[in-house]
Amino acid sequence: MVKYRASKDEDSFKIIKLNNVEEFNNGHVSSMQTLIECFNSEYKWDGMFSIDDVVDRLKNGHILFILWQNENPMGYVFFKEIEDSTVFLYNFYVTKFYYRDKTLPIKFVNEVCRDMFKFFNHIELECEEWNTHAQRVFETNDFKRIND
Repeated sequence: MVKYRASKDEDSFKIIKLNNVEEFNNGHVSSMQTLIECFNSEYKWDGMFSIDDVVDRLKNGHILFILWQNENPMGYVFFKEIEDSTVFLYNFYVTKFYYRDKTLPIKFVNEVCRDMFKFFNHIELECEEWNTHAQRVFETNDFKRIND
């Protein structure tokens, strides 16, 4: 017989859900700016989006989740409603700048999708062909390809 146990360490990571500009402006601007800078340095993709873009997205009803681990901002993901029962997941990112558990991106997607499934029946996304790591993260969380 093989025995298993899984335990959730409550302090291992936390996720902040932001639905509006006021929440974002109340202590999250600098952490998001740090993450944008980390992304730009890791991927050399200056101008992907800015703090002003984050504010505009929140004003337009998009939802932002920010991931924290060990008091460091570690990642973000946005969602926007595209139909009554469907949201679009976009700009998913977990930094490699700080030491992190290698499964953190999988856990992050799992938790935010669990939250979004309380309100929506479907989550859709698009992923760059070259980004095989992100594809594995999504597939591990039961996302299925809808094109080939």
